[in-house]
Amino acid sequence: MISQKKLSVISGPNIIIFAVVLLVTSLLIRALFFQGGDGESVMGKEGDVPSLSESDMYKWKSSGPYTVVNYFSLDCPHCLELDKIENEQYLKYREHFSLVYRHSPLTDIQPLSGGKAVITECVRRNSSAERMFLFISDVYENYREENSNHWVEEMAKKYVDDQKKLEECVGSEEVKDFITKKRKEALSYNINGTPTLAVFKDGAQVARFDRPSASVAKKIMDSLVGSVK
Repeated sequence: MISQKKLSVISGPNIIIFAVVLLVTSLLIRALFFQGGDGESVMGKEGDVPSLSESDMYKWKSSGPYTVVNYFSLDCPHCLELDKIENEQYLKYREHFSLVYRHSPLTDIQPLSGGKAVITECVRRNSSAERMFLFISDVYENYREENSNHWVEEMAKKYVDDQKKLEECVGSEEVKDFITKKRKEALSYNINGTPTLAVFKDGAQVARFDRPSASVAKKIMDSLVGSVK
């Protein structure tokens, strides 16, 4: 039997403190290990991102329950480092979770990022998603600080067979509007920096991480690998 003296240790104000600590710990566990339970976002409504859809661009697909969504910009140095990690860990990661890329050029602070997103989308539309991801890695690996996107468009020609269609696509107002719409959608969900990662389990969002460094993003993805072993 527990004595009255022991019970008094967690009585009164201590009960409130204990409850708060328990709640915070519970939220941290959900955030770190992505256990959504009720399927709601760990960070609440402000942390939501659009649901997964058939139009999403998959870098790879896994039979596992998790999907990582990466909001990226080709002018983002942290995205560059993260892309390297994804490629280095590809064989391990693809067995445990799917990876989706979503356009989110930071046009307010990276004026050329919108044009790079247009070129990226045109590679996808006029070639394939597989070639588009090879193109993205090529741009990151050979990134240049230039005042135009001419070098990016020249690089894209290696991944598209029909050069005329590529040029027409890059100049298309429809594609430019598509990228603008994607950026506005991201902003409407308070995605103000890249990379922003959202984690889904069985189709329901369970966590979101805004502007993590590449090393932190790696820890997030490594945790997913460990959780499904």
